Amino acid sequence: MTDMHGGNVYAYPGCYDFSANIHPLGMPRGVRNAIREAAMEAELYPDPDCTDLRKAIAGKEKVLPEQVICGNGAADLIYLFSRCCKGRKALVPQPSFSEYEKALTCSGWTAFPHFLIEEKGFFPDGSIADRIRREEPDLVFLCNPNNPTGILYPPELLMDILEACQETGARLAVDECFLDFVHPGKASSMVNHIERFPELFILKAFTKNYGMPGVRLGYGISSDPDLLERMRRNTQPWNVSMIAQRAGLAALQDTEHIQKGLDIVEEERRFLSDALAERGFIVCRGEANFILFRTGKNCADLLKKRKTTLFRELLDKKCSVMSCTADCLEDTLKTLVFPPKLIITDSQAFPVVWKAKPPESLLTSFSILFAGYKGDINAFLNGARAIDELTEHSRVLIAEACAHAPKEEDIGRVKIPKLLRKKVGEGLTVDFVRGNDFPDDLSPYDLVIHCGACMFNRRHVMSRIAQAEAQETPICNYGVVLAALTGILDKVCHA
Repeated sequence: MTDMHGGNVYAYPGCYDFSANIHPLGMPRGVRNAIREAAMEAELYPDPDCTDLRKAIAGKEKVLPEQVICGNGAADLIYLFSRCCKGRKALVPQPSFSEYEKALTCSGWTAFPHFLIEEKGFFPDGSIADRIRREEPDLVFLCNPNNPTGILYPPELLMDILEACQETGARLAVDECFLDFVHPGKASSMVNHIERFPELFILKAFTKNYGMPGVRLGYGISSDPDLLERMRRNTQPWNVSMIAQRAGLAALQDTEHIQKGLDIVEEERRFLSDALAERGFIVCRGEANFILFRTGKNCADLLKKRKTTLFRELLDKKCSVMSCTADCLEDTLKTLVFPPKLIITDSQAFPVVWKAKPPESLLTSFSILFAGYKGDINAFLNGARAIDELTEHSRVLIAEACAHAPKEEDIGRVKIPKLLRKKVGEGLTVDFVRGNDFPDDLSPYDLVIHCGACMFNRRHVMSRIAQAEAQETPICNYGVVLAALTGILDKVCHA
């Protein structure tokens, strides 16, 4: 990908998007519902002052509504803030978010970097405050936790930097867009310092922590009325849509969403950081919902040489492993002296591989193996029995863990529904949900079919299984369903 930012799924149709670091559970259901309702009133202009939204934000942040300004995403406010600040020289620690320097350059600033040292883990230190006092920039941008390193600025260092800015007359912008992914015991917002330091500008957004980057909603906080008035005068009218305002209000009412995401991020960040380090990568131990690491060599070459976790485990068990595509299976088998003990395939290739495999070879799929790793394979096998009881008057829920651009022959949205309707009739109703948009009430459904849940940890998958079992709703996963629909579930290996 050549794009400077992630998330451009439109340029790469059919890709699974791991480039956008948003909330692991996606958009809250209440926000999605608010967007639908707001769309019914979209013939009206939005409130140009975001009155209700600013009041709600002020309540959350414990500031005054007039100290809040809303924008079309955090990026909108970065550019607006840069246009409305006075001066010509700005300091930006590097590496950091690329839009700071771009916004400054667009507004005629000279941005000079303060390099964070990789050998020191990119940890910021007192040299930033020393340089502010020595070179007296007019403006300083910080990101806490820093993007892309994930490293937190210690509170005492932030205060030293803030005091240095006050002493030299510089403005300080602190981007806290990722702070909600940090455990509260490790960091706190600088918002409670705005009254004492009018030169402080806090930047936040709904994008990451509420999984709504397509809505575009951010906000800034400052106790400087002159700065905020200049920003309001220099932005376009109606810069925050009605849909974004309603989405923001709904998001602020969901008090559990942030904590759920925090718990997942804490666990998964630790797991992934350790796993990367064990495999020889140089890992920057940050505190955000993303990980910066160095491969030490060309990443593409490295990935070609490294085995997957599954291959690793097989090799650790002293297995001989061969790899091929489904269309080359017969030719590959001819090169072997003895038939393989186990063949592992993609679930979608079950029909082809089943016909080609030797009678004595066991067969399974990656998603069936993943079902046991991430969930409860026995629960999924029990759930598969419900397929034979479906009729064209039944209702099925297909749940995806991640938000990706659907492929033309997407397994969850196209292939499985097509196979189900072929079996039971075209009248079958199939609903789709993604991320955290999983209904509390599963009683309307005759079957729930879950994806492989590569974006969820086992605890989260098990909680969904428990929810389905408590409501006596059968639940299954992609691999098991495909095996059942191709008539080989009783023949594949799943133990």
